[in-house]
Parts: sequence; structure tokens; C-alpha cells
Amino acid sequence: MARQPLNAALRLNSEETGTLSLRGQVALALGDYHAAENDLTHVCQANPKAVNAWFLRGYLAWLRQDARQASVMLSAARNARGYDRKPKGSVLEGDVHQRRYSESGFLSVFVEEWNGSVDPRNAYNKLQVYLRAFNR
Repeated sequence: MARQPLNAALRLNSEETGTLSLRGQVALALGDYHAAENDLTHVCQANPKAVNAWFLRGYLAWLRQDARQASVMLSAARNARGYDRKPKGSVLEGDVHQRRYSESGFLSVFVEEWNGSVDPRNAYNKLQVYLRAFNR
């Protein structure tokens, strides 16, 4: 099962939010919504820029038919997404033309495709279709 190696990785480094986020994604895909909410909440507490976790917590709220909370989480995800700021005209060590922080996970494609809307129906339709097919 996918959770076992993730649990082992977290035992080695319990502060790694990427692993915790991935474990939350696995729990979500398996329909273990309580575990998913627990993991994703901890990710958001440890890393306020964890767009995936905010987004997926909104999906969990939407599944509970709490559209207001889902919109709040989508707004938090949009704020967390932001953009990497630097003073105009400055040159920073290792300056590149891309984000300095990115998340990964098998559900991150839905976050990347998301247009920033705080309307849960808009934000979660494709994710819901995918997860329904995943659980067949």
C-alpha cells in the first residue's frame, strides 16, 4: 500500500510537509477523508504557502456540502499561490525566471489547471471526475 513508505519517510523526517501532503492526497484518493483532512491541515499549519493542501482541503469541505468553507479554502489557496516577489530591477543570487517553490503530488495537476476561481463547482469538477474513476 502507498501509505507504508510515506509513513516510513515521515518517521525519518516528521517536518517534511511534502511527504505529509502526498500522504493526504493518497488518503483522499482512497476515500479516507478524515485522514486526508488531518494531514492536509497539518501541512497548512506548517507551510502557509502549501497551495495543494489548501486547495484539497477546500475539496473536502465541498464534499461535506460546505460551499462557504470550500470557498474560504480556495481563497487561501489563491493567496498562497501568489507569485514570488522581488524588488523591481533587483538581482538575487540564483535568480531565475520561474517559481522558487513548487509542490508535487499526483493531484497537483488539478491545482495547476485551476484558474483561481473561488467557486467550488468550477474548481473541483475535474478533480471529482478523476477521483470517482480512481475509486471504481
